[in-house]
Amino acid sequence: MIERLVKEINICIQNKCYIAALTTAIMLPDICGKAEYPNEKAAGKRYKQWYKQYVYSENPFGIHMPEDIAYSLRCNLLHEGNPSVNNTKCRVNQFALIIRENGANIPLESSEYYTDSDGIKIFNIYNVNLIELCRQIANAALRYYRENTEKFSFLNFRIMSVPDDIARSFGLKENLFKYDL
Repeated sequence: MIERLVKEINICIQNKCYIAALTTAIMLPDICGKAEYPNEKAAGKRYKQWYKQYVYSENPFGIHMPEDIAYSLRCNLLHEGNPSVNNTKCRVNQFALIIRENGANIPLESSEYYTDSDGIKIFNIYNVNLIELCRQIANAALRYYRENTEKFSFLNFRIMSVPDDIARSFGLKENLFKYDL
């Protein structure tokens, strides 16, 4: 499943379907977090722990977006269709996803922040390169999956592509195969 999702993220990026790529990429820490922390019931905690351990990077060329911002982006996008973050929870005044095609040697993200009296970062501005964010999450998930395939036994489903006549033999009605786009 992870390999399929990563492939679809790359196809979306190639076809400039950036929100679809982001929506799929932002789900990967959920799936991998369940594999890594199967006994943790709180999805948010699993997500943040996995993201921080496998995606967040101290590497100057990696993603530095804190796990709280990543999780807020995930929640807003998946639950509200809003590719932004909760400004109050994340302490981000302005958030933007930047799309830069063919952007070699460009920053993955930029921010302007100050530290309050409690030592907490408050971001005035937080910008992140959407394409690179998708790629880095996807690459981290793919690496993790390939090293830990046995942890993904909870993914037990089948998706089949079958001709209409075979689908009808499973009881599916004719009108399910017609789309008015």
